[in-house]
Amino acid sequence: MERLDESARRVDRDADLFAEAAGCRAIVYVPEPRLLDVGPRGAAGIARVGDVIRAAQAPGIERVVVVVPTAVRHTDDERSLREVDGCTLVRSAPLIDELADATNLHTTRSVWLARGQDIELTTRSALARSIRAALLWNELRGVSVGVPSERMEMAEAMRRAAAIAGATVKVHATLPAVSRVVRMVYGCLGLRSPEAETLCDRLGSPAGAPA
Repeated sequence: MERLDESARRVDRDADLFAEAAGCRAIVYVPEPRLLDVGPRGAAGIARVGDVIRAAQAPGIERVVVVVPTAVRHTDDERSLREVDGCTLVRSAPLIDELADATNLHTTRSVWLARGQDIELTTRSALARSIRAALLWNELRGVSVGVPSERMEMAEAMRRAAAIAGATVKVHATLPAVSRVVRMVYGCLGLRSPEAETLCDRLGSPAGAPA
């Protein structure tokens, strides 16, 4: 919201949304701190839909934007939200930025990933633009819009996340068998110990594709 140049306040998860919304122009609701944390069965992540619908009736509210992770399948809750006057659903993939935080890239020297694993991600700026459009464009009232995203290999996603976070980490895209052996080595020698890191670097150098 700061990127949108809007005066905004963050509301705690357990707060009374109606009371907090009174006097505001818009509600932007995100079900989880990280979209990456919501899986295919994450419909419970929008469990406060009833509270959001009630808060939409607070004095001053003109627009409601609910960010729905793409991993969450369409639900009756989404249909109820689309019936709220001025509500727009913004369907978003996880953010590339979230990977660095979720995987603690600052605390490790190497990351080992099997080739062929893909993930769909978007950027913080793309999500911000979609939220801005939902807040400003009347033609988006009552509809669902998708945030532009990109499908990429996990190794490439990790490289981008590391670059955004400023983390100095080697990302290895290797054969699945090598990746499994690396995990076994970490388990035997201690997760992320210097000895395990060095041994795994040597193990994967002929077959891996270090970055």
